[in-house]
Amino acid sequence: MNIADLEQLGLVNFSVKPEFDSSSTDLPVDNVEDLTDSKVSCVLVAAGLSSIWQNESKDEWVLLENILQSIGLDADAVIFFDSEIIQTEEAIMNCIEEIIEEGVEFAFSFDENSELIKQLQEGLSIAFLPSLGEQLASANSKRDCYQVLKQYF
Repeated sequence: MNIADLEQLGLVNFSVKPEFDSSSTDLPVDNVEDLTDSKVSCVLVAAGLSSIWQNESKDEWVLLENILQSIGLDADAVIFFDSEIIQTEEAIMNCIEEIIEEGVEFAFSFDENSELIKQLQEGLSIAFLPSLGEQLASANSKRDCYQVLKQYF
């Protein structure tokens, strides 16, 4: 297997970067990694997440955002997968590949019964959380969710 084969499989990524003039004191902005970009810290899986994600008009999003803030996470450090949408074998495998690429070893789910969760459980530690609906209806569910998340963060 040669380098081109590895690149095609997505195992390595070789790219040529533009030359940098070392006599200049200005850094070329497009060649500098944004140091504020953080690695994904959390994976969430649930049915319907895509319909609420970063939608300020949804109570579920406001709750989820507050939960993330309470454990010191920003939404940018979280990737989510909507188990309602990810149904096919190909979509499930793509999801698994993305999680592997991120190097995440555990995920949190509001959904225990999806095929996606069954597949993810084979290689990841999954912590189950009360659904966002349950948490909106019950302070005890919010507390339970927070306690589970605090074990990891």
